[in-house]
This record gives sequence, structure tokens and C-alpha cells, in this order.
Amino acid sequence: DTVADILLPYSDQMVQPFVDELLADKPKAVVDFATNYATDPDGWIQQQAARKFLRDLTIDVQKNIGSICNLRNCVVNMMMGDRSLLGKLFQISGKDELLFLVDSGLLFGFIL
Repeated sequence: DTVADILLPYSDQMVQPFVDELLADKPKAVVDFATNYATDPDGWIQQQAARKFLRDLTIDVQKNIGSICNLRNCVVNMMMGDRSLLGKLFQISGKDELLFLVDSGLLFGFIL
């Protein structure tokens, strides 16, 4: 319900593309009526339908997040798309290890 409460003021903006696509081949009067009806922010029915739609959508996304967005693929695709990010990641995460290797190499090289 929290997500529905947050998104509810923007529900008319979310519904409009669906109405436009659904009624693309219908007469202008039908499109105008449906647009006005669906996007009326003061309409009680519209508010209840939008709240139920947003709540159900949120629940479905939460249940199916693994099939909607595979985090591993997103990260791998982003890193492979811009290889400089991969280099920066290794530089940032491996900075301390590299410093240790350099320092220990200097110490052991000096001893030998």
C-alpha cells in the first residue's frame, strides 16, 4: 500500500499511454471520453482502481523480481559494455592489495 500511496498522484500519467495505445484506432470522441474518465484525479472509482492496480502490480513485481530483473546479468552487461568501469573497479577494490604486494616486494628484495 505504501508504493500505491506514493505513485497514486501520478497514476493519470501512467494510465494515459495505455489508454492511447488501447484506443488508437477508435473514434476521437471515445478516446477523449476514456482519457477524461481514466485520468480524472478526483474520481473515486478511478482512485480505487488505480490504487488496486498499483498495489497488485507491486506485489507481482516483488514475487517475480528474479524473472523481471536478473541482477547478475545487469552488472555483467554494464561492465562488458564499458570496460573502463571494470578497470576502475579493479583499481579501487585492489588498491590495498597492490600496495601490500609492492611494499612486501621491496622488503623481500632488499633482504635478498
